[in-house]
Amino acid sequence: MDTIKSRWTQFLDTFEDNEVEATRSYLHNVGEALPYILGPTNEPAKAAMLTYYKVAALKLPGDFQWHEAEELSDDQIRQLPLYRQFVAFRAYAYWGIADNNITTGVDKEALEYFGERSGFGKMLFSFVADDELRTVIRAGNARLVIDEENKESRGVTPDELAALSRLDIKSMKNLLTPSGSRKSGLHTSSDGLIPASEARAWLFARKNYLCTLHGELQSMHFASARRFPSLTDVVFVPAAEDGSAFCPDLRRDGKYPVVTEEGERAFDDFWEALQALQVAVSPTWRRPGIKGRWGLVKGVSWKRMDRKELVEMDRGSQ
Repeated sequence: MDTIKSRWTQFLDTFEDNEVEATRSYLHNVGEALPYILGPTNEPAKAAMLTYYKVAALKLPGDFQWHEAEELSDDQIRQLPLYRQFVAFRAYAYWGIADNNITTGVDKEALEYFGERSGFGKMLFSFVADDELRTVIRAGNARLVIDEENKESRGVTPDELAALSRLDIKSMKNLLTPSGSRKSGLHTSSDGLIPASEARAWLFARKNYLCTLHGELQSMHFASARRFPSLTDVVFVPAAEDGSAFCPDLRRDGKYPVVTEEGERAFDDFWEALQALQVAVSPTWRRPGIKGRWGLVKGVSWKRMDRKELVEMDRGSQ
């Protein structure tokens, strides 16, 4: 039975982390274009780029050239939301993983914006210098149409369907010729699009097509992260006003008591408890006080920690 767990494992086994270089080149192109968009001076563009890096908690040297993404290390690139989104695009496009806990899942609206259907989308797409990422985005947009069965009026371009099926464009065009169409059941409408119903039927008949799966990995993703640390080297944990953070050593009677909008819950797994706090509006957890009593403390900031360190602490607390 194909599950999110097995599908994500397959994805990680084949993942080559090409998104690092794709993200770096994308940011370089954005940095080159922003002064012309936000002008008339470079200051607005500089402020925008530096703010983006600051929000991602990157530590940059004082002489950092804001428009030179080449100066960012691979690890710094992996901290950026854009990198994680590009990884999510790939996981969704080729592996049908719509939701996951490593990249936070695919932002379908963002994926559609990166497509070539609108003027704004064409502008975003033009910043993508990496040919492989371009193919991933096309494949992802095709899957969006395939998954939206209630929107039969939409279709996919031959380029998009070729990308999703991993065929070269020449082979796809052959399938759309009169003779090819009789066998494949595919044709282009007057708008140049292949109807979604035809594309869906053709894909589902192919043995190597992976239908989209929904649902989160829960604790599985942490085991995967340990096998493939490049995706999640850095973890942000909530920190209290006194600087103390939510860490694996805060286990009480074998559980981690935390408070979210749904009330107080006790998690067996540290990573699941951390995930609950990361999505909470006001992350709150219990910790021992000076006299040993466990009381509630509220997070006021986020502390950057190394995942390996947390993993070792987690093992030591068990």
